[in-house]
Amino acid sequence: MPLDVVAASIAAPGADSNPSQPLAVLNEGIQRLGLLLAAASSFDEVKEVVAGAEALRTFAKAIGAALAVQNDAAEIKIRGERRMGAELAKLPKNKGGRPSKKTGNASLPVSPKLDEIGVAPMQAHRWQTMARLTDDQFEAHVAGVKARGAELTSAGVHRLVVEGEAPAEWPDLSEPIAGTYRCPKCRHEWTGKPR
Repeated sequence: MPLDVVAASIAAPGADSNPSQPLAVLNEGIQRLGLLLAAASSFDEVKEVVAGAEALRTFAKAIGAALAVQNDAAEIKIRGERRMGAELAKLPKNKGGRPSKKTGNASLPVSPKLDEIGVAPMQAHRWQTMARLTDDQFEAHVAGVKARGAELTSAGVHRLVVEGEAPAEWPDLSEPIAGTYRCPKCRHEWTGKPR
């Protein structure tokens, strides 16, 4: 598998490696995963790419790589999660429960249970929720997060779907937000940007 090659090159870069090599290997691994995700034709292949992207994101964070590199790995992971969510949404729901004594037509395909494909129910729900986001909304979110220099996360994409649409323009948070605020408990008032 090509994903094993990516993992092996990161795990053991070699004795003659210099400090910049892990970053070069990381960038190459991210590019390979992007290509693997585009070429993936099955749920299991996409799931493997998502696992690899998360491993690269974690590795990038551990070696102190730039946030842009971490976000590149996270973007591949999130794109894969959205793709798996879309695939899961297309599957017929498994009826579950105890089978009847008369099974009827045995040639009908039975949809797999989530645990049979190695997916937790909550994770499947989150992926399907993320898949409901349109491509334009997702691209706007990714561009907005990268422009702000923030961390791109699956939770952020999920929150975007749950809370509503992506804004057309991201607010400039470098300037204080004008307004008066009041503590609901002690009624103390102050103005400016809340903490």
